[in-house]
Amino acid sequence: MTILKKEALIHFGSALLFLLVISLFKRYFSIGYIGFWIGGILGTLAPDIDHLLYLYLLKPQEATSQRVRYMFQKGEVLKTFQLMVSTRSERKDLVFHNLLVQSAFLVLVFWVLSSSGSLLGRGFVLAFALHLSVDQIVDFLQMDNINNWTKKLPIELTREQAALVAIGFLVVLSFLALFV
Repeated sequence: MTILKKEALIHFGSALLFLLVISLFKRYFSIGYIGFWIGGILGTLAPDIDHLLYLYLLKPQEATSQRVRYMFQKGEVLKTFQLMVSTRSERKDLVFHNLLVQSAFLVLVFWVLSSSGSLLGRGFVLAFALHLSVDQIVDFLQMDNINNWTKKLPIELTREQAALVAIGFLVVLSFLALFV
């Protein structure tokens, strides 16, 4: 399995399972709930904009950024995405992929779930937050830490603390999704 297929399977598989559990728990069975699923698809894709911002705006001078732009200009779209996925751990200054933004986003999730009737918005924020949580867990499993997520914060987490943080965000998100 290619790295790109694995990445898509991880994110869309987890989003599908997460949204399905929520739909079953909250009885979102009619066609009127399609907005929830559309929001979920959009929310699953949205955090990857972070990588494009990094490559094209924040750090365009880096070698990987230049390679991505060159390959994309040549029309090698699939190879470009494979390069982006295989080098994602190199990008340490992502806008959305840090604990501070992730924490603030959980507040936004609570606000949208508790005060908005928009199913599209609910699906979007839940899938967006899930994508961040999955990325954090993947980083922990691949690198045995989440240092990229704490780079701009004056904290250093032990391996055990990092695992608790990664799982904790997923637990809080699941609680919000099911009970708010």
